[in-house]
Amino acid sequence: ALKLPDVVPSNLRASVIKALADNIAANDNHLTTGIIGTAALFPVLSDAGYHDLAVAVATQTTYPSFGFMFNNDVQNATTNWETFHALLKGFGGTDSLNH
Repeated sequence: ALKLPDVVPSNLRASVIKALADNIAANDNHLTTGIIGTAALFPVLSDAGYHDLAVAVATQTTYPSFGFMFNNDVQNATTNWETFHALLKGFGGTDSLNH
């Protein structure tokens, strides 16, 4: 919603972005968005001045994160996975990690 024009009223924009930043911080700088939200996450944070938080999320290495995809003890990614939990016990796996 923050990336789309006029969805979040201008008088609420700062508080919505702060709530997003607080949510990310409360989750130890891990992604809590889906694939669509993640595409907008980094530019929204950066445009709002949360550059350090955007970098912290992008460089996070523990599950769930892009860093976990590319550096873990099970199978390192060669592409972006469809889901972070595909290799974790109890989640059943997946037919493909190539997305």
